Amino acid sequence: MSNNTSDPKPPQVKRRYDPIAAQPLPRRLTGKGWIILVACLLVLALAWLAVFSTYKVEGTAENGPEIEAPETGVFVTMEPLRFEPGDNQMVARLQFEIYGDLENPDDGSLTKDVVVAVWSAGGTQEVLLQKGRQPTSSEVRIGTQGTFATYPFDTYTADVDFIADAVNRDVGGQILAKAPLPLSVEVKGSIDAWNVSSKVATQQPSEVVVAALSLNRSSNTLLFAFFLLTLMSVLVLLAVVVAALTFSNRRFIEVDLLGWFAGLLFALPFLRSIFPGAPPVGAAIDVYVFLWLLALAMVAAVMVVIGWLQQNKAGLLKEAVENEAAEAVTADD
Repeated sequence: MSNNTSDPKPPQVKRRYDPIAAQPLPRRLTGKGWIILVACLLVLALAWLAVFSTYKVEGTAENGPEIEAPETGVFVTMEPLRFEPGDNQMVARLQFEIYGDLENPDDGSLTKDVVVAVWSAGGTQEVLLQKGRQPTSSEVRIGTQGTFATYPFDTYTADVDFIADAVNRDVGGQILAKAPLPLSVEVKGSIDAWNVSSKVATQQPSEVVVAALSLNRSSNTLLFAFFLLTLMSVLVLLAVVVAALTFSNRRFIEVDLLGWFAGLLFALPFLRSIFPGAPPVGAAIDVYVFLWLLALAMVAAVMVVIGWLQQNKAGLLKEAVENEAAEAVTADD
């Protein structure tokens, strides 16, 4: 008695076939698709409204209570104009008002020469208000303290001292004598893309007035910087995923894909160059994010090139084998 045993057939693996993926065609949005589209538009609209509402209140200077003007003395209004974080200097306009015996009641001119000294970390600057003329505004440069490399979370502070003196000068303009004057100082105005807050001594008027300034970047600047960082991160993440798929031979590499990876290496430095405020090379965003994204993009590009070379080599070998088989069939015939 013989046993006829047949070898078991290996299980057949059924591959899932998706006709839409194989031959993509335009199709109408389903109810679920419309819901997702409307939800995305609502999120975008809410984000725009949030940015718009905060942008309207950005760049204002936070000041203390109203400052009392001296009965006889000088009232100084400091208005920040622009800020140069790379140089740690702020440019401000000083406007002067005179009171009491210093003012000529007929034309508002000064009855004495007055020197207003402004001291900060950048040094001392003196503004001369000449006798017989009406006081005019003047621009000064104020030194600040802060680190630009911590962009976009860099903050800056400045302590500004104001002193006013009535002076007597000889014919040549040489100062012969000084007499301190009561002084009052207030800070008004704002700088684009910066939040400026000030704290001025409340005991005014005084012979010496100190104004403490603080500057930090507006929320819109932070939002734009983080948006660019997110955009670069998403692009690099997609590049790494595509490179991994092609390198592991799970996807076929088109030649145009190599150009896309090459363009990405140029797009990342361009995106880095348009950050608001032009942060210096080597800032915190470079050390923590940008350099790593650039390195990942280069690694992904190398992986794609290697994968393309492997697939191209396999294609050439396959073509050579098929040609040899065709020649062998022809020779047998």
